[in-house]
Amino acid sequence: PYVVAPNGTAPLIERRRAAKWLFDHTVGRGVLAGAERVLAVSQAEQGQLLEAGVPAAKIRYLPNPVLADEVLGVERGRFRERYGLVGEQVVLYLGQLSPRKGLDTLARAMGRLGAEGPRLVLAGADRGAGALAARLLAEEGLTDRAQSVGVLHGRARLEALADADLVVYVGEHEVFGLVVLEAMLCGTPVVVADDCGAAELVQLTGGGATVPVGDPTALALQVRQMLDEAGAWSEQVAAGARVARARFDVKVVCGELEAIYEEVHASAE
Repeated sequence: PYVVAPNGTAPLIERRRAAKWLFDHTVGRGVLAGAERVLAVSQAEQGQLLEAGVPAAKIRYLPNPVLADEVLGVERGRFRERYGLVGEQVVLYLGQLSPRKGLDTLARAMGRLGAEGPRLVLAGADRGAGALAARLLAEEGLTDRAQSVGVLHGRARLEALADADLVVYVGEHEVFGLVVLEAMLCGTPVVVADDCGAAELVQLTGGGATVPVGDPTALALQVRQMLDEAGAWSEQVAAGARVARARFDVKVVCGELEAIYEEVHASAE
């Protein structure tokens, strides 16, 4: 008996579609069907699994874990000093720069905020959308109000999350969104698209807001409101961080994973 955790890879979405099709039709044939349990990190992924033909009785909810204690002792100000952002309002995107991450929506939203708006920082590996984002920002006249800092590892990633005024994560088909929890644990509110698992995290914790997917006007209005009401959002994200720590800490999630394996073991005897 075995357990499968697809982590959003059950459907054909975006990259490596040919490789995914080949796997599904060769060595991967029957992997989901033969599993005793299939893990869904969110309701969004549960829907994907049901559409893929996985029986509801086999599906178990198990969110991705977060290392809650990792954020302890993160120094504020280091990221801003390193990249010349002291005194700026900073909107941060942290994740892969890929087409489905909504960077086009983010760029157009920043354009609606104007040249006097917050500075946009993009952090992550370019997976095909970096050039598009740069072109759209240039069209909006925001080349000087945006910068890309590449991939951030370890403490540098957490320092960026802690120093941002707001984290924006408006991609499509996100079954989870670990950066959402990490941002809240660092004390920073988030804005996410409303069609994905990341939205579930925001609704559960209250540490951010959701906007319609692909709507730059709604995103711009939400960003402006949250930056203008930073004090109130600081209190909300602190409460959200407490929920995130209690629900998604690695010790909690791994305990639930052990229980699932025990369930499978018992049923196999």
